[in-house]
Amino acid sequence: MLLILVFLSGCGVTNYTQNQPTTSKPTLEHQIIAIVDGHPITQNQIQENLGERAGRQALSDLILDYQLERIISEKNIHISQSDLDLEQQKFLDLIKVEDSLNANLEYMDQVRKIRGLGPTRYHELLRRNAILRKLVNPEPPTKTEFQHAVQVAFGEQFQIRLIVNTNRALVESAYQRVLRAQPESARWVFAQEAFDLSSHPSSTRGGFIPNFSILDTNYPSVLCSAVQATELGKVTPILSTDSGFAFVLVESVVTSREISEEQRVQIKDQLEVRNQRLAMEQLASTLISQSEITILDKALSWSWKNIP
Repeated sequence: MLLILVFLSGCGVTNYTQNQPTTSKPTLEHQIIAIVDGHPITQNQIQENLGERAGRQALSDLILDYQLERIISEKNIHISQSDLDLEQQKFLDLIKVEDSLNANLEYMDQVRKIRGLGPTRYHELLRRNAILRKLVNPEPPTKTEFQHAVQVAFGEQFQIRLIVNTNRALVESAYQRVLRAQPESARWVFAQEAFDLSSHPSSTRGGFIPNFSILDTNYPSVLCSAVQATELGKVTPILSTDSGFAFVLVESVVTSREISEEQRVQIKDQLEVRNQRLAMEQLASTLISQSEITILDKALSWSWKNIP
């Protein structure tokens, strides 16, 4: 879209502009967006690259936003600033890794950078989630879901240290250094390696996870099985996961604990939040899949067909 500003300040200005040579503004695709060693880079030069690299995600967001805005317009639903503030707090709660607010805010900044959530995309994400939250009516947690959550939170757990990185060579080098360490110092060698190269949030704690349950579906099943099969004080083999290559030092076992009534309420609340999030994801997926989409751009078409 071209934004044209017209200023009319009297006849003098009008006569002056009539005497000037006519110049044409560059079209959007020929606008210069960067200069490299004095050489201009235009919008058109970068467009195909961007379309292939991130076109599917960008188009999915636009489709979803269009459908959501249409629905709330039909239903006369209003999204307020307090709704957006609530979404930001929920986002912070979702990625919480420490009790310190400043530490969590710093980690949120890291997550935003990793996910490419700049000012525009982040605001769009908050509004998108606020609309989805108003539109869904999730089912309450079942008895089976509640019992499983209790087992994860209060059943037998392990204290472990975890290293995850997408670079296999780095992981293998760290693995060998841990194996070569003396038994009494292996924990500290592992902690330093985790701090230096692990991409998991636990890296700031030397990879330490104090309450790991093999029943927790938030972790890959291959990781849970490896922890269960590994002796205390030993490391697992290197494992291949969706997040990268990983290995674990199993430090100790935490026995089952009794659960209080207050803790039962907390678990129920957590399950309700989870079910709401799943319902929001399902609605978003349905709205996109049911849209009639015609893609005219070659790069965008490739991204839509080939990028998961």
